[in-house]
Amino acid sequence: MNYNFDNKVFRVVRNDGPDAEVNEETVFYFKQTGNIVHADYTGGRVKLGKFIGILTGNEISFKYHQVNLNDELHSGHSRDLIEITDCGKLRLIDEWEWETKQGTGYCVMEEV
Repeated sequence: MNYNFDNKVFRVVRNDGPDAEVNEETVFYFKQTGNIVHADYTGGRVKLGKFIGILTGNEISFKYHQVNLNDELHSGHSRDLIEITDCGKLRLIDEWEWETKQGTGYCVMEEV
C-alpha cells in the first residue's frame, strides 16, 4: 500500500513511558517527499520538535530531536507501524527510545 503523509496533521492519542514529553496536547505537522517522511511538532511539554524518517512498507524509522519547556534538547529514535483507522485515517503506533536520557515508551498518534 502507498501511504501519503504530506500535509497531514496528527495528534497524540496516548503516550506511555517514563519522562514522555509528547502528550495529547502535542500536534504533528507532517510532510513527505518520496519515502522521506518528516514533521515539526509542538505542544504539551515540547516547545519544538523535529521528526525525520524513512518509510519502508508499512513502517517508518524515525530520528527525533526536541526542545522541552525547560529549554533542554533531547533526542531519540522510534519505529512506527502504520495502520488505517475504521474511518480511513492514518494511525502511527510508535515505539520510541531516548538517546540523550533513559527511557522507552509506546505512543499512538492519529491523523486529524
